[in-house]
Amino acid sequence: MPTSLAAQWAALEEHFQRHAKLVARFRETGRDAVVAMWEGQINEDGTPLSEFEREALIERYCELFGTWPACTQQAARGIKTLADLELADRRIAEGRQRIARRRRTITEQGRLGSDIRLSERVLLNFEATLQPMVGYRRALTGKIPG
Repeated sequence: MPTSLAAQWAALEEHFQRHAKLVARFRETGRDAVVAMWEGQINEDGTPLSEFEREALIERYCELFGTWPACTQQAARGIKTLADLELADRRIAEGRQRIARRRRTITEQGRLGSDIRLSERVLLNFEATLQPMVGYRRALTGKIPG
């Protein structure tokens, strides 16, 4: 069932408001700090990243470096317990969800007649970044995550 034009605009407005909050979270954070926070998976106070902070840090990383941050070697070496392995699986699942959301967004943008070239490039970066995460998981366990 097609959604109304007002509903489409409302969904876009909600998307852009959330994106603006993500971008604002680490707006003043410099390159070195972003890399250190990503590698340690911590915020500026040294506490583990919340889901929102993780997404915001990814946005800032993309802004600074033009690509999605890869799973770090340090993060892969840190997997020693079942909880760590579950966290790695969750991050892979998040990556897959992000890719699926990006594909849906591109489809919607295309239907609305928007230019989707930038969105397609972002999707390619997301897909390229997911592969090392899956590779690290496979190297640790010998299995591809479901």
